[in-house]
Order: sequence, then C-alpha cells, then structure tokens
Amino acid sequence: MIGIAGIRIEQYGVISFFPGPQQGRQVVVLGGGSAEAEWAAAEYVTTPDHVKELVSKLRDASGRLPPKFQVVVRMTFRSGVPIAVSYVTHHVPK
Repeated sequence: MIGIAGIRIEQYGVISFFPGPQQGRQVVVLGGGSAEAEWAAAEYVTTPDHVKELVSKLRDASGRLPPKFQVVVRMTFRSGVPIAVSYVTHHVPK
C-alpha cells in the first residue's frame, strides 16, 4: 500500500468460507491487495460486531448459514493502519 502519512486510502478485500477436508471444518481465505488488507479482513471476521452483522446478512429464511460464501469488504487505512472495515456485499454459490 502506497500513501502519504495521514492520508486515507480505501481498498477492497474478499473473505471466502468453504467446507474443509474434514467434516464439520471450514476453510477461511482472506484476500486483499496488501498485507494491511489481509490484516483488516482478519479483524472483520474476528470482531464480534462485524461477525454479528455478517451472520445477520447471511442467514437464510430458516436461520441457517450457507456452507460456503464470499464476502466483499471495504477497508479504510490511515498510514497503513486499518481504521474502518465495512460489509459491501456477499455471494452464496449454488
């Protein structure tokens, strides 16, 4: 990430969840254009308020979570440090 100190920079990242090789296990892949973006994505999936928001958007009518999905998040950085991460959209493959 290149930027002048104190300037806000926005990036987008993708968080993917899919079934792992063992039953009942999940694989999580965090993707972004920089190490800082991966840091921000990790914060998103480990911060209780963000997880609560994500789960509310992913639950189907029966209250279940899909076994696999992808989420796009917007990240704002100042001096290379994530200062905000927010949900943009998600995709549930068939």
